[in-house]
Amino acid sequence: MDSDKSPASSILIDNEALENVTHFNYLGANIEADGKIIPDIRKRLAIATSKLKSMMNIWKSQSTPLKMRILKSCNFPVATYGCETWTLTKKDVEIIDAFEIKCYRKILRIPWIARRTDQNILQELGMKERQLLKNIKQLKLK
Repeated sequence: MDSDKSPASSILIDNEALENVTHFNYLGANIEADGKIIPDIRKRLAIATSKLKSMMNIWKSQSTPLKMRILKSCNFPVATYGCETWTLTKKDVEIIDAFEIKCYRKILRIPWIARRTDQNILQELGMKERQLLKNIKQLKLK
């Protein structure tokens, strides 16, 4: 090996040197060599939205309590996968809140052009506050 091209740290496992990388993906977040974590929140929410759309038959036919249970057990975990690594900004919180209300509108079959407040939608579902961001914060604390 040339001394110019030797790795910064040489760790051997079974006589093979580990590769030094500048970034890697862990739980859906890109982690840089300097330790900076770049979450891909929009990507996670897009995947969860596609799952939501793939279950259109369920949203049209079942009762609202059943739809809520399905949403909380099937879609929200997809959206929050890897949230333990996220550093949430104000913009991220707004995106997560918008995604949650979008899901609730889908369950209640309320079009996005209907002039309904978020609070009105939560009241119709019998909820006092939004749950997704609260769940994310609880997962981060664990």
